Amino acid sequence: MTDADQQDPSRETAESGPQHPEDGMTDEDLQYPFGTKAGAGRQQPPQDPPKPARNTIFNYAAIILGLGILVGVAIAAMPWLFGNSSGRNDLGTVVSSPDGLNGHLYTEWDGQLEYRLKIEPGDQSQLAGFALAISHVPRPVSFNIQLMDSEDHVLCGMNILLKYDPAITSDLSTSAPEPRNGQPNADNSSHTQTAHETNAAQLQADELERERGNDLFQNVIGQNGQIAAISSKGTMPCSKRAWSRAVSWIFTSNFPSLDEQNALHDAKAESLASAANLSARIAARKRGMLKPAQNLASYSIEGDDAIVEYDVTRGIVETISGKTFLIYKKSGEDVGSKWQDYPVSIHYRCDRTSMCTLTNAGAGALRARMSR
Repeated sequence: MTDADQQDPSRETAESGPQHPEDGMTDEDLQYPFGTKAGAGRQQPPQDPPKPARNTIFNYAAIILGLGILVGVAIAAMPWLFGNSSGRNDLGTVVSSPDGLNGHLYTEWDGQLEYRLKIEPGDQSQLAGFALAISHVPRPVSFNIQLMDSEDHVLCGMNILLKYDPAITSDLSTSAPEPRNGQPNADNSSHTQTAHETNAAQLQADELERERGNDLFQNVIGQNGQIAAISSKGTMPCSKRAWSRAVSWIFTSNFPSLDEQNALHDAKAESLASAANLSARIAARKRGMLKPAQNLASYSIEGDDAIVEYDVTRGIVETISGKTFLIYKKSGEDVGSKWQDYPVSIHYRCDRTSMCTLTNAGAGALRARMSR
């Protein structure tokens, strides 16, 4: 061995660095655990992971917002897909052929089922008859409305009443009873009037009882001041589950038919014509009563004549000029013999009604009527 090979072992140990007593690792091994020596250069410490870009956050927010909108649309669409569980429900128009009416029903759930119903004539040419049927309804009238499901099963329903006034019902359909044998009977008339008043009072009481606890229609006035429709609103005794299944509705009523409406219209026209004729007669009578009174004191005929014949029994006086006078009986009883001493000269004066006074200088005066 050379001198170099026989170096001091302690120097070799010092050059290689101190070793760890447990695992034989040197200090360099502890300082550079991944085998990098001090003389090879130290590695840069690892950098923090990059932060997510700002656009990525916005993308996440947009995705969440879009999902929320989709969920909201799905929830809003569920009533249309699975039933009318919320919101207003327009159940559309229903046509009734016998009475020519159209009905339109709206419903809405707000803790209970609320409704709004409108009834009107389907043809505007029937408006006059419809209005008369409302104002002169001939009997108690009600409308029954029912909600139906997709299989036409009745879910729920209710009655809505039309106001009935027995006092005006018979205006166009009844008249005063004819007296028997053409002679009025005061006792029968009084009895009939009493019975009529009693019946009317009973009908009024029955109507009040019928209306108790029920919804009533209200008149809808058109632009011309005539009844154009009737409407009602309130609540229906239906559950939310029943209402949510409703897809259609129907109504039935005992409203006057089209023929009855036309008859009411004709009766009204006839009544108006009769009233117009009566008014014209009354007006003409009033005009006659207001004519200036004639001045009966002024004479329109006056002259001299001579009586050539006087029938005391008949009270007829004939004159030489062909005039005839009818002597009043009382005056005739006072006629003396001088009126029969023919010819009897007279002076006559007559008014516009042909009432005359015949005078004679020696016989006095007679009251008579000139017949020709």
